Amino acid sequence: MKDYLVEIYDDVFGVAPKIRSIDNYLVAYNPAKSRYEIRNGVTKRIELIIPYSCLDQRSIELVYRTRKENSDSVFAEIERNNQNIEKIKRQNIEKDIEKILEKEKII
Repeated sequence: MKDYLVEIYDDVFGVAPKIRSIDNYLVAYNPAKSRYEIRNGVTKRIELIIPYSCLDQRSIELVYRTRKENSDSVFAEIERNNQNIEKIKRQNIEKDIEKILEKEKII
């Protein structure tokens, strides 16, 4: 493992052992980037970056949710979110156009 990573074997809430028990994961803290990383226990490659400032139940749920077996549902969720974002952008553009046209008294 990289010299700058601190491997987490245990913590106050017992999150690291639970994450390690999900799969052959390694839990590490990267002080250079101030973040927790979930790494493959064999290759040591990053599998997931924990977006929270501490390890807690959300971290465990995120590891479960983002496992390879769940990739179809994760990609479907991403697609739904992207469609919602596009819909909101389109609505905002339409509102902006209406405001401009009303201001110019074209409508």
